[in-house]
Amino acid sequence: TGVVTFTPEAGFTGDPTPISYTVSDTDGNVSNPATITITVTASVEVRLIKRITAIDGIPLSGFVDVPTDPNDNPEVAWPGGSAAFLQGGVNQTVGSSATVQFSIYFLLNPASSSFLICDPLSSGFTYSPGSLSVSGAGQPMTVLSDGQDGDAGSFIPAGLPVPDGCGGIPNPNGVVVVNSADRSPGMIRFEVTTPD
Repeated sequence: TGVVTFTPEAGFTGDPTPISYTVSDTDGNVSNPATITITVTASVEVRLIKRITAIDGIPLSGFVDVPTDPNDNPEVAWPGGSAAFLQGGVNQTVGSSATVQFSIYFLLNPASSSFLICDPLSSGFTYSPGSLSVSGAGQPMTVLSDGQDGDAGSFIPAGLPVPDGCGGIPNPNGVVVVNSADRSPGMIRFEVTTPD
């Protein structure tokens, strides 16, 4: 037995030519040739921006550039530019028992990639059933069911296991999960209620 390690150069895409090899034992006997075939899965560049886009049904418009976040910089290829696409507020003052709408904007490279977006709720927030929707690739917003029923998204209640693609994150408060497949650039929207 043995181990073969293949480390592609940065930016490598496609599959390398199959590699033929032989091994020999301590007596010099050489094996028949064998072939190793390697499949390289291209990595996906993911850009995510989360904004508050409404409080108690009142939309927040405008663009806020967060200086420490490279994902909202003007050179990023958001449709129409970051100032036009990335609407909403950051660090808004929200009262108790308020309904807050969050929007998660996503941009994938390559755009046809699939990526699982998992957003755990902050402590004290209560998910608003039926508020989950997604749009992308120039399509209108589509309301998703909250269940794990085959559409692009779901809300996983607190304490229940999250999909493997969420990287083993804990779930003490609930997690919004959306598959971004073929929707880039796009956005996810959902609402929560703040604590009393």
